[in-house]
Amino acid sequence: MLTLSLTASTIVLMDKVRHVLEVTSPKWVRFLCTLAAQTNGSVRLDALMLDPVFYMGRKGAKSPRTVSVEIDNFRRQMNEVGLGIVKSRGPNGPTFAFDLKTLRIPDYTPFAQHLSGQPANNLASIMTAPLSAHLAWLFETMRAKVDFAQGIVTGSLAHHSAALKITNDPLLNAATYAEISRITYRADRDLANDMRDAAMEFAQHSDLQGLVAQIYIPRIKVAYAFQDCADARALQATLTDVIDGYVTTGVDIAGLARALNTRGVVTRRAQTDAAALRDFQLASVMSVTLNDPDLIQASLFNILACLELSDQVTPAFKILGSEINYWFCEHFNVGKDTAQCSLLQSQFYVEKGDLDAARMAIERAATLMSGERNMTDIAYFFYCTAHLRLAKSQAAGQSPTPDTVRPRLIRSGRIYKNVGNIIGTRKVDRLMAQLG
Repeated sequence: MLTLSLTASTIVLMDKVRHVLEVTSPKWVRFLCTLAAQTNGSVRLDALMLDPVFYMGRKGAKSPRTVSVEIDNFRRQMNEVGLGIVKSRGPNGPTFAFDLKTLRIPDYTPFAQHLSGQPANNLASIMTAPLSAHLAWLFETMRAKVDFAQGIVTGSLAHHSAALKITNDPLLNAATYAEISRITYRADRDLANDMRDAAMEFAQHSDLQGLVAQIYIPRIKVAYAFQDCADARALQATLTDVIDGYVTTGVDIAGLARALNTRGVVTRRAQTDAAALRDFQLASVMSVTLNDPDLIQASLFNILACLELSDQVTPAFKILGSEINYWFCEHFNVGKDTAQCSLLQSQFYVEKGDLDAARMAIERAATLMSGERNMTDIAYFFYCTAHLRLAKSQAAGQSPTPDTVRPRLIRSGRIYKNVGNIIGTRKVDRLMAQLG
C-alpha cells in the first residue's frame, strides 16, 4: 500500500520499496490537488482547459489534445512510483481520477490543502489573535514608533517588550521581532542586547511557515548581518540566499499592505464592516513592518471605523484607540487632511454616554473642517451632530424635536448619495429609522 508524506510545497510519494518522487511543478501540483478534491467522480479534461495553467504555453494557447498528451506523460511517471491515475472516456471527452484500489487517502480536504503548499486561503489563516489583543498590540507598537522617532530607544524597546506579552500570535510576534531587529543594531544597553538576542534566536529557530516566514525571517537576518560571527564570504552567501528568496517568492510587502487596506474599504461597501476587519488588521501589521506612519494610522482608523456600530470591544477601548490614532498623527504629521477621526471619536463618546466629550470632539472636527471642503467630512459632520442631538433627547427622556435631527440626517444622506458613499448612506438610514 502506498503511503503519503506531505510537506509545504512538495509531495513525497513513497511506496514499500522506498521509491521517491518529488512533484514541484505548479501545474502538476494543481493537477494533483484537483484530483484530491474530487471525493466523488473524476475531473474532466474540458474543465481543466478552463485553467490557464494547463492551456497556456510559451507560444500561446494549447489544444485539448496537447494537454491530454501532457497529462498522459505525467500519469506514466506517477504510475511508475505507484500513484495510479486512471483515464476514462466519457461522452464529453477524457476524464481523470485517482486509482483508489491502489491508493489510500483518508481525508481529501487536508490532502488537497497540503498538496497546494498552504491552506486554501493563506492570508485568512496567518493571524489568530482576537481583535482586542490585536488592537492592544497595535497600540504598544505605535507608542514604540513614536518613542523611537524621538530618539528614546529604551522606551521604544519597552513598548515592544510589552507587545510581546500581549499575545503569542506568530504574525504579531514576527512583526515585533522585526521591529526590534531594526532598532537594536547599534544598541549597547542590557535590555537592548537581551531583546536583540531574543530576535536573533527567533529568526534562527522559529518554526514559522508560509507567508509570515517569507516576510519576516529575512528582514531579521538582514538587520543582524553585521553582528553575525561569520566571515564576509559566509555573510555574502547568506544575503545572496535572502535576495534569491525575495526574487523567487515575489512578496511585495508594500503592495500587499496597500492592497489589503483598499480591499477592506471596498469590502465594507460591498458587504459589512465585520467582513472588512481582517484586511485592515493585516494591513496594520504590514504597515508597521514597512515603517509607513501614514498607512499605520489609516489602518487603525479603518479598524475603528468598522467598530463604530459594533460591540466587539468596549466604548472605552474604542476611545483609547481613537486617542492613540490622533496622538500618532500629531507626532508623525499625518492624517491631518480630514476630520473623520475626531468625528468617529464623537460617536464612541455617544456610545459611552459622555455627551459633553462627544460635543468637544465634534467641535474639534469643525475646526479642522474650517479650511477645506471634503464632502464626506461634511456629510459625517451632519450625521454626528444629528446623532448627538438624538442622544441628548433620549438621555433626558424626551422625544427629539423633528426639526433639529431629521433635516441634518436628510442633508447628510443626500451628500453621501451624491458622492456614492454606501457606508454613510447605511448609517443615515439606520439612524433615521430610530426617528420613526
